Amino acid sequence: MLKQIRTVTALSLIALVCINTVGCGTNSINTSIVDGDLSNVVSKSSIDSIKDISEYFIDPHEHESMKDGYTEKYDLNGDGKEETISIEQLPCNGGDGAYYPHVYNSEGVEIAYQDDIEESPFKEKWDNGNVEFYYNDEKFYSLDKAEVKSIYLESATEEEIDKNLSGTQEIGTDLASGFVVAETDGKPELIVKYYTEGVMPHVVSLGYCLLHLKLNNDEKWEITPEFVRDSKSNTDAQIIIPALDYYWAKEDSNTIYYFSNKKLYSYDKVTSKNTVVTENIMDPYDFAVCDGKIYTLENSAEESNPLRLYIYDKYADDFDELLSFQNQVHAIHASGHYLVAKVDDSDKYEIYDITVPDFPQKVNANDVEIIKETPLVKADDANENIIYQGQNIADINQFDADSIEVWGCNDKYVFVNAIIQGQDTFYKIELDEPENVVDLGNDISKIAVFDDLLLLRNNDGSVEVVK
Repeated sequence: MLKQIRTVTALSLIALVCINTVGCGTNSINTSIVDGDLSNVVSKSSIDSIKDISEYFIDPHEHESMKDGYTEKYDLNGDGKEETISIEQLPCNGGDGAYYPHVYNSEGVEIAYQDDIEESPFKEKWDNGNVEFYYNDEKFYSLDKAEVKSIYLESATEEEIDKNLSGTQEIGTDLASGFVVAETDGKPELIVKYYTEGVMPHVVSLGYCLLHLKLNNDEKWEITPEFVRDSKSNTDAQIIIPALDYYWAKEDSNTIYYFSNKKLYSYDKVTSKNTVVTENIMDPYDFAVCDGKIYTLENSAEESNPLRLYIYDKYADDFDELLSFQNQVHAIHASGHYLVAKVDDSDKYEIYDITVPDFPQKVNANDVEIIKETPLVKADDANENIIYQGQNIADINQFDADSIEVWGCNDKYVFVNAIIQGQDTFYKIELDEPENVVDLGNDISKIAVFDDLLLLRNNDGSVEVVK
């Protein structure tokens, strides 16, 4: 895996922190303590001069380090011995989740930089829209109300912002959520990010507080806090609508998720391992998966607009309701960090940004480009012929069928369902020699076709995975 080491210039808009060290005996944990007044380094430069999180993290909301057990090794202090950085996923939610990077020396002793990993070392003190940032109770940065509004206006309306900026309060940032190792002035440094929504709802980000950590030869940390803004909004985002989708089976990177006998399974394409995700399913009308986060479309008792969006909480082994849709919808699909709901009886969609999985944010359809995949293979309007790239490769006479449906294709086969007197029979048609048609058996009720896999769902609800 390519390690993300990048050379960056000396940091601006930051405060250096004095360091003391305690507990350096055998099997001890080295801990850094902040000391000194940082208020004199607060910068009041224009909002455009604040660094963007993308200068450090290529994709901060979906970074590779945001995964339990993720591990990298670096020689952080130049002594020729590699330190190990390992992620622990914490059982709590946050804007980017909670992924704390532990650091261990070559002998396996942890070199701690934070006393309580389930508490944020950062605090914000708000006073009618003005905010001061504190690291371990020492102020290191501030923004006035105009600067705060300038940041929030990238993702919220002025009316929404004004409702939240009145009054005084003290709040903490979210917990640590991943790391990178960069090279600054010729020396590696560990950079840990902490999502910061400020006084707005979770889906509206003020930015990030960062810890810049340099390790010296005595295994003591030099720690520098920094505030950066979130990545600027992308008005050129693209959403891909697949030509074919299955309500019972979905692909998410190297994993196939599918329902079988009232259980949700995952199939790892690398290890060929089947795993039960949960037996505690509701009654999903459709579902979608994005980076391992599972969303379902469930019926409610509401007659006018019955379907609701839920998300699976793996810690509680339960599904939590997220929202009700503005329109009647019948299908959902994940594309990038967006969730798309298909509106009934129209060519319209409701679109939500799921960068923060537990807090979907409605997106204006004009801010994204929707691209519909063109099917390589399809049935004609009468459902009598199968057309592949403009050529007729099969018709109902071959199957003595009343109609035929396309259920998918890969680079070798087209998979169809021939409906004969109301009964389904599935076949595969070889693309190189379309006259070669294979009956997949009488016990199949559904199939799902992916590039290198075929899922066969039998009449008894069991599922067979075929490579």
